[in-house]
Amino acid sequence: MSKIFKRFAAVLLVLTMVLPLAACKKEDTITAQQVQNTQAVTVGSHTLSAVMLNYFYMDAVTDWYGIYGTSMGLDLSKSLDQQIINETTGKTWADSFLEMAVDNIQSTYALYDLAMAENFTLSKEDQQDLDMVVADLEELIAYYTKLYSSNG
Repeated sequence: MSKIFKRFAAVLLVLTMVLPLAACKKEDTITAQQVQNTQAVTVGSHTLSAVMLNYFYMDAVTDWYGIYGTSMGLDLSKSLDQQIINETTGKTWADSFLEMAVDNIQSTYALYDLAMAENFTLSKEDQQDLDMVVADLEELIAYYTKLYSSNG
C-alpha cells in the first residue's frame, strides 16, 4: 500500500504546483490559481480540480495506449473526442478515458480514505523514499518556474 501513497503524494504535488503553470503558458487570460480552483469532479467528500482530473485522464490515456497501442484503433494524432469507438452509443475515446479517469480517482480516494481511517503510516524507509520523490519534484517545479518566467 505504501507505493500507492508515494504515487498519491507525488501526484498531488505535481498537480498543485507544476501543471497549473503549464496550463497558463498558452493562455494569458487564465491564471494558475483559476486552473487550480476549477472544480471538475467530486468523489465522496473529495472535490478535484480540472488539473487533478486532467492528470488522471492523461494517466488513463498513457497507461491504456502503452498496453494496447494502436491495435484497438486509437490514433493519438487525432482528437480523442472525434474518434468514435461505439457507433450505437456514439461513445468516443475521450468518453472512455474520462470514465477510466473517474474510476481511477474513485479507487485512489477509496484507498486514501481507508488509510486515513485506519491511521496508516509509512515505514521509515518508505518515508525516506517519499521524501526523495518530493525533493525531485521540487527541483522539477523550480526548473519549470524558471523556464516559464524566462519565456514570459
